Amino acid sequence: KASRRVPVIVQLRNIGLPARTANIVLRAEHFAPMSKATMVGTLPKEQQKRSTIVYDGLDLDLYKIHGPESYSDARTALGLRDDAIVIGMAGRLTPQKGQLYFVEAAEAVSRVRQNVIFLHVGAIPSACSRDPYSRQLFARSRALCECGAFKWIDYMSNMPQFWRALDIAVVPSAGPEAFGRVVLEAMAMEKPVIATRCGGPEEILAEEGS
Repeated sequence: KASRRVPVIVQLRNIGLPARTANIVLRAEHFAPMSKATMVGTLPKEQQKRSTIVYDGLDLDLYKIHGPESYSDARTALGLRDDAIVIGMAGRLTPQKGQLYFVEAAEAVSRVRQNVIFLHVGAIPSACSRDPYSRQLFARSRALCECGAFKWIDYMSNMPQFWRALDIAVVPSAGPEAFGRVVLEAMAMEKPVIATRCGGPEEILAEEGS
C-alpha cells in the first residue's frame, strides 16, 4: 500500500524559528500565524502564501469590567493609593519587553508630577541576580522605588485585578511582538493602551483619532 501523508498545519506563536527545526517546520502544508507580524517575521514569501492569520483570543468572562472587586479594592490589594495616577505594564524581564524605557519614562514623569506611580508585574529585578538586565533594572529604578514612584510586583495569577487598578496601560517593547495578549487584556478592562510600534500591537490598536 502506498502510504498517505497526513497534512500538517503549524501554529506560529513566536517570531522566528529555531535553526535546528526550521527546515522541518517549513515543510508543513499550511501555517496559522497569530498575527501578520508573526507571518512576515517568520515565514519566507512562499510559505506566507499558505498561511491563514488566526489572532489570539481572550475569555471575556474572566475580564469583567464591573466584577465583584472594585477599582478601590484592586488598588488596596496592590498597595496603591486611590488618588494616584497609576501607569502599568506586564511582562517577563527581558530587554525585548522594554522595561528600561518604562523606568526612563517614570524618571521623566516623576520630575514634574508627584502623584504618578509606575507599576510593573511579572518579575522583580534583583541586585543579586545572575542576569545583568535584572541588575541594571534594579539599580536604575532603586531611587524611584524608594520615593514611591515605581513598584515592582512578582508574577500574578489574577491579572484582571492588575488591569483594574490601572489608569493607563503601556507596552514599551523594544523588539518585535508576535501578538501582544496584554493589549487585549488591558482593553478588555477598558484601559487606554500606549504601545511602541513593535509588530503585533499595531494590528490591535488604532492611533487616536484614526
